[in-house]
Amino acid sequence: MKRGVLAARRERAQAVNDLVDVIAARGRHFFRGDVAQDGRCRVGRMEVDDAGRCWWVDERSAARIYTHYTGRWRRFSHGGSLRHVVLCFRRYVTHGTAMPPVFGPWPDSFCGGDPWGYGAEAMAQIRTEAAQLGLTVAGAAVLPGGAQ
Repeated sequence: MKRGVLAARRERAQAVNDLVDVIAARGRHFFRGDVAQDGRCRVGRMEVDDAGRCWWVDERSAARIYTHYTGRWRRFSHGGSLRHVVLCFRRYVTHGTAMPPVFGPWPDSFCGGDPWGYGAEAMAQIRTEAAQLGLTVAGAAVLPGGAQ
């Protein structure tokens, strides 16, 4: 892989990790592991290897999970919704295209407008941070029926 492409992917992976820190610090603390004896907790991470492939380092199992694998991700500590978010992170890292609006806002008819259970204020902070980091398009919204 060319050095410039690899450097760009690693830079985008760092932006993803910055957003994961924001997600882990708010609401239900998705992507954050248990607090260790030293008071610190592990947070999930996106890594890019020397070949440019993306790996997710799980915060609970500490497993390095190959995100390009289409089957079941062994030792991934979350369900399908957060796996979809990780796949959106991977697509952003590998291609540099903005993520779909996985952080909402959603209509009230869909899980009361809060499918993550984070609360409106926390999700607004996550959306703002994602837009500032360049992961999403500011103001993108999920419309009824899944249209964007």
